[in-house]
Amino acid sequence: MIGPDELQEGIISKLKADATLVAYLTGLGVPDEIREVSWQAKDFKYPCVRVDIGLCSPYGGDKCELNQSEILFEVQAFSVEASSRQCGHLIGLTIKALFGKSIQATNWHSQWIRLMPFLGPRQIGENVWQSGAPFRMLTHE
Repeated sequence: MIGPDELQEGIISKLKADATLVAYLTGLGVPDEIREVSWQAKDFKYPCVRVDIGLCSPYGGDKCELNQSEILFEVQAFSVEASSRQCGHLIGLTIKALFGKSIQATNWHSQWIRLMPFLGPRQIGENVWQSGAPFRMLTHE
């Protein structure tokens, strides 16, 4: 079964390969702010995108095979603005970067990434906005 660190790396690499998303963040002065949700190596800069690996389970119908997995993960967008518009735009870019796509990593690959129901931006502090897009994918080693 694929480890969460490998999954996270593959998803982040896919997001960082999206020219539109990276150009948008670069234009806002934060080109490197696509990271794992638990990033602690330096200050949290806004706006940003964070990847959170959720449930990972073996997949294979009647026969559970360890080389196939079902992965649930969420991509979160954060912004600090008077309006939620920037956060909404950022989560929209991440959805376009992943929905219906697949990932080809060194030791694994995915089938099409599926978007699950999600809510738009919500205020989590004074002028701080968060939005999350949950995804589901099937992976193979």
